[in-house]
Amino acid sequence: MLYPCRPFYPLFVVFIAFITLGSCKKNETTKTETKEIVSSLKNSPKGLNPVINLSGDENHINGILHYPLADYNPVSLQFEPILIKAVPIPMVVDEGPYEGQIRYDMEIIPEASWDNGDPITGYDYSFTIKSILHPLSNAIRYRAYLSKISGVVVDKDNPKKFAVYLDQRNIADVELVSGIPILPAYHYDPSSSLKSVTIAELKDEALYAELEATNPEVSDFAESFNSVKYSRDSIVGCGRYRLKEWLSDQYIKLERKEDHFFAGSENSLQLAEPQEIVFLLSPDQASSLAQLKSGNLEIYDQIDYQQMADLKADENYNERFDFKSVSIPRAYYLSINSRKPELQDKEVRQALGYLMDVDTLISSYENGYGKRISSPFLSVGDKSEVTPPTYDLEKAIQLLEKAGWTDSNGNQIRDKSIDGELVELDIQFMSTSSQLGQLVANIFKQLCRPAGVNIDIQTVDQTTLRKQLNNLEFEMTTAAASQSLAPYDPYALLHTDNSDPGEANVFNFGNSKSDSLIELIRTTTEVQERDKAYIELEKILHDEMPIIFLYSPIVHIVHKKEVNGITSIKKPGFVIQSFKRD
Repeated sequence: MLYPCRPFYPLFVVFIAFITLGSCKKNETTKTETKEIVSSLKNSPKGLNPVINLSGDENHINGILHYPLADYNPVSLQFEPILIKAVPIPMVVDEGPYEGQIRYDMEIIPEASWDNGDPITGYDYSFTIKSILHPLSNAIRYRAYLSKISGVVVDKDNPKKFAVYLDQRNIADVELVSGIPILPAYHYDPSSSLKSVTIAELKDEALYAELEATNPEVSDFAESFNSVKYSRDSIVGCGRYRLKEWLSDQYIKLERKEDHFFAGSENSLQLAEPQEIVFLLSPDQASSLAQLKSGNLEIYDQIDYQQMADLKADENYNERFDFKSVSIPRAYYLSINSRKPELQDKEVRQALGYLMDVDTLISSYENGYGKRISSPFLSVGDKSEVTPPTYDLEKAIQLLEKAGWTDSNGNQIRDKSIDGELVELDIQFMSTSSQLGQLVANIFKQLCRPAGVNIDIQTVDQTTLRKQLNNLEFEMTTAAASQSLAPYDPYALLHTDNSDPGEANVFNFGNSKSDSLIELIRTTTEVQERDKAYIELEKILHDEMPIIFLYSPIVHIVHKKEVNGITSIKKPGFVIQSFKRD
């Protein structure tokens, strides 16, 4: 027997709910087809496997090519079904092999099918989960979030129906079990290597070793799944668009599926207005701005406030473009690798926090359009008991001296004997060539010098930065992270379970107390209890300072006046599939 249990309710802060530009209503008799919408892409995707490649730009494109079972509607901001008949309700199992666990029953809509005509079924969902939980799969970050899934059982009489079991409740388990992109088993596992493999065999180290010894196809699957074949050469999803062309470092082109099962839908999650979507790869703001001015871009979402203000002040451009500003759940911060000898003392990390003038950064770069943050926990809001550090040279010097850092050789750089070796406070600071990244790096370098801290700026491309982070071969770096509208789960980013190479806790943050708070946040069904745990965890973050939180930005979007669509606080800030020509 199953008993319904109390559901979690999404917590998120809405700064600007949404702006709808034009109407999403279709009038088939008067509608003018939109041939192409062109936008910019800052970073060239490493790949487009939706459970492996999870950077901001990769997620944007993957979200167009692939559908999850359910997602947040960019207009209503409600979690709504897409491929399933209804958002599942958690039930407690009181008998059988999954006794005491949480069960979610789902049924995929009858019309949902893959490009080859095969129906989308629970077996595809089961395969997707197995591809993530496979210990050799590169879906490392998804695996951290889905580690509590203990089983998927597909109805033998109706494979559109299936049940998902979790061994304990998670903070956003409804969103987790139904919000992942679904992959076609026939395409990504053509030899059915994982079909008979159980989730328990993939999750248990001893069981997997035994499985691998008797069935080498299981490890062969991971090698294939991780390969360029399934991240670039052969991509199949159930979204309204398919990958048409990808010319490295130039552009990515998507084309609409005219015979898609959602064709004609007016739902903002299912729109496909332009026949083609083109992403021009523009590695810096200057090139993107030039493309916009020349008319090659319809939409540009990486413009800073000053550039937008300059365009608005120019009568020629003001007549050609519309300008919108949207606040999305996104954080800019500095990552600190506390494994490095010179960064192991928390007083040093605290001092670095007092040496970054965030208020001046917001004023100079964002013209004041940015909000200081002290953690990624949006639901804490005004209840926070932490004040972000403001620039204070004297305070920084006191902290450095408290940690034993002095200038013993008179070269204007502080030093300290660590394990019998004199170590200078010379910090390698990695940043991409982006305007904001370079501004942050140079402001930080200038402000650290009077305190006796030398900042060695290393400008690298996005691929190199990602590799260095994965290998933990960095000291400090600029970073940005976007959040979904679901309650925030800090497990992947901040739990000690995830501090190995290739995992998200690159800071080496955490102890038994912070881990226990994270586990409470993930499992409690009480909103007030969770918020208290967020507040306590925020205090530990502030004290240990593995991250220097900067601010949450306002996204400025410029688009041609003749095209209209939806903007939203849901990242990336606009729904490109909704844009069409008037």
